[in-house]
Amino acid sequence: MRRRTHWAGAVFIVVALISAAIVAVATIAAAITPPRDPDPTWQTVGEFERNGKNPTGRVWAIQYGHGASAGKVFVAGNFTEVKPPLGQPGGQVTRLGLMALDVASGDLITSFSPDFTLTDGTAQVRSLALSPDGSKLYVGGLFTHVDGLSRPRLTEIDTTTGAVGAWKPNPFAAVNALELNSDGTVLYAGGHFKKVKGIERNLIAAFDMTNNGSLMQNWHPQITQVMPLDCPGRCWPTVLGLDLSPDESTLYISGSFAWVDGIPRNNVAAVSATTGAVRPFDPNVLTLGFAPSMNIISEIAATDERVYFCGDFWALGTGPDRHPSPNLAGVDPITGRYDASWVATTDGGTNDCAVVGDALVVGGHFEYAGGEHAGPAPDGTGVYRQHVAAISLSDGSVQSWNPNANSASGLYAIGSSPTKLGIGGDFLKINFQDQAGFGQFSLGSDTVAPTRPGQPSGVSNSPSTIDLTW
Repeated sequence: MRRRTHWAGAVFIVVALISAAIVAVATIAAAITPPRDPDPTWQTVGEFERNGKNPTGRVWAIQYGHGASAGKVFVAGNFTEVKPPLGQPGGQVTRLGLMALDVASGDLITSFSPDFTLTDGTAQVRSLALSPDGSKLYVGGLFTHVDGLSRPRLTEIDTTTGAVGAWKPNPFAAVNALELNSDGTVLYAGGHFKKVKGIERNLIAAFDMTNNGSLMQNWHPQITQVMPLDCPGRCWPTVLGLDLSPDESTLYISGSFAWVDGIPRNNVAAVSATTGAVRPFDPNVLTLGFAPSMNIISEIAATDERVYFCGDFWALGTGPDRHPSPNLAGVDPITGRYDASWVATTDGGTNDCAVVGDALVVGGHFEYAGGEHAGPAPDGTGVYRQHVAAISLSDGSVQSWNPNANSASGLYAIGSSPTKLGIGGDFLKINFQDQAGFGQFSLGSDTVAPTRPGQPSGVSNSPSTIDLTW
């Protein structure tokens, strides 16, 4: 998804905007039809820094419940306090990195309050995944303790009580993305780490959840980057996005990297979900010598027809197959070749994207979306969408929904259920109304979030590359 970066506290990058094109607004059957105004819900407490970002109230990940957690939505981020909607009674309440809300009322669930802390700094809860029965929430990020117990960077939480589980996989650096298969037997994790429990695992690992969450010994693709780094261009190696194919045979991976098991795969790749073997899928997202392009893919979303990804990039492919496609692309699920029947771009980095109904919902720091080179007049007449847009899966046209989220960075997280769409990020207002960090919208009756068999409604669980630290 996204496009500014602070790696290991050392590098701060501002992404330039990319320009221009004409796009028609289209609303079709089963389009995203929520109102512009969000539902009244609890929100995070934060404020803008001088750069227009809100790191103390940021939301990184959203997970809607099912089964044992039906009727709840879990919201994760950097925040330390939350508050009720504007005009409703109640004051600020402590929540360290994770809160649960009642989906229908938007109220804070007071009985759920695990505290995520970091020995040196503020914890960042970046990724969430939910067990098939809805009883366990898997949580990844940059933290060292949960409720005072040592649980570095990856843990499990009881969705009813908020109690931390005994599982302690101990990846040695931040976890940015989680993906659980539909029967809950395998949990995939991606991030900055090079080891898990002292065993080498380069940026990605798989856990056997039928065997106490033990590390899968025979699944270990090695993801590496060109060194020395020269960012923008080749940025810090990391995995940011994971998504299984609809038949769950393939795991799609996105982030910042150059090779998988020594095979060239620039920033997007696919491996066997069972063996880890590298698939032929190769979009080859890389543009060197073009300063604004970070070549970072923040999120990936797989359907039977296409694999969509979003981030901070300029083009994909090589030679006659090279296609400029700023910040968004749809590609063939087998080859990774650019799909020219789906054309959509943004004029700024996209931090997250997720399939909801017939749309790819996209969030980031852009202002225009759609067409070959989204941008404003006079160079183009792109559709104005402040940090969030819904783009038709059928033809790439921008749908009419336009909630307008403020802040410099915009969105980092998108989640959905069959009835609700949640967005999260740095914003303090949605549609010019006070609503900080998290906003929820009621979906129209004709909008259905697609699922894999046995899988709850889709959710994007990976963070942006902005301000990621070890």
